[in-house]
Amino acid sequence: MRFVYQEVITLTLGLAGLVTLVGCAGNSAGYTQSGEELTPQITLIEGDHQTTAINTPFATPLKIRFNKNGMALPGHVINFYAPETGPSGTFKDWTNTVSVETDASGYATAPIFTANGNAGSVIVRAWNGPYSSEFHLTIQ
Repeated sequence: MRFVYQEVITLTLGLAGLVTLVGCAGNSAGYTQSGEELTPQITLIEGDHQTTAINTPFATPLKIRFNKNGMALPGHVINFYAPETGPSGTFKDWTNTVSVETDASGYATAPIFTANGNAGSVIVRAWNGPYSSEFHLTIQ
């Protein structure tokens, strides 16, 4: 008599339903993931490469998507951080940082970012733990 051990992995794909992968121990189910696929990513969606005049709001809010292997990561806090000095700006409440929770689709949008009185390049970082991306803005 021969016994075969099987591993069953169930993945939730949002509204698409469930997918079940079945594979035998010591044998691949035919699908492998790279380290990059297993690592969450913060992808810039809107607001990168904008220009505005000093002391003026940027036209488009800074928006990201937090996902892992293409699947949304809802309910995670994304921190948006601008430099404290030099060319920079503020979000609501005149602060250079703001925290926004990702929605059901993994998106987080910062409140409008307003340039300060210093012309130059600004990098606003969006981060969650070790995962980050940068918006590149210009103040004229």
